[in-house]
Amino acid sequence: FFFFQAEDGIRDVERSRGLGRCVQETDIMLALLSVLGASVVISCEQLLPLQQELIKDLRITNTQYTLLLASYTIPNIFCPLLAGWVFDKLGRGTCLVAFCSLHFVGQTLVLFGGTANNYTFLLVGRIISALGGENLNVAICGYLYFWYQGKDLGFPMAVVTLSDLLASALSYLATPFLYNVNNQLSLPLWVGFLFCSLGFICGLLSGVVTKYGESKGLIKEQVFTQTARIDSAFEIGNYKPVFWASLLTAFFFYGT
Repeated sequence: FFFFQAEDGIRDVERSRGLGRCVQETDIMLALLSVLGASVVISCEQLLPLQQELIKDLRITNTQYTLLLASYTIPNIFCPLLAGWVFDKLGRGTCLVAFCSLHFVGQTLVLFGGTANNYTFLLVGRIISALGGENLNVAICGYLYFWYQGKDLGFPMAVVTLSDLLASALSYLATPFLYNVNNQLSLPLWVGFLFCSLGFICGLLSGVVTKYGESKGLIKEQVFTQTARIDSAFEIGNYKPVFWASLLTAFFFYGT
């Protein structure tokens, strides 16, 4: 799948800018967004491989551990819908800074709670991180579309997805190893926080690069006709069957 997406992306790059320049603003933007997405995945999943360690070090029950995981996922049942609306109303730059800041503050509390063996800070940090982290995925999609509008989106989406999957796999492999170095939560949480900080920087740089691209006329907002847009998310009658098919596919995919 990624091979064919890469072929399509290479052909699109050749058509849109020629082969004279090896690195362009779109390449920089794609790299920044890929790192940002990977940092969100690492922050989200860094506690998953440490169930027994968390229960032992924090002296919590299985129910409290499950609550730690649910505190990240439950808000995100509704937050992405709200994030999409806010992204359209307030603008991409404002939302990107807000979501990155929420995610960073949340992971700071997670770091403090884990190193101090404080369950309350860990729980609150997960909730705040969730409000920023998953909403950043909405922002990433918005920025990808903004930069690649009128071109093939398959290649950049494949790159971002691949970076997320690689981050998830590396997190599962590395987190238990890092914990076993000194049998403490501090080391894996510090590593996760460093990745979060890197993603925070990449998120801010994404906004800077986008401002630069707009000022140089490299990108501009695509204008839709009134009949081609949906003004309200509640006008469900305007959604096409392909939307509902995609929604059901995603539901069963994540459900399994």
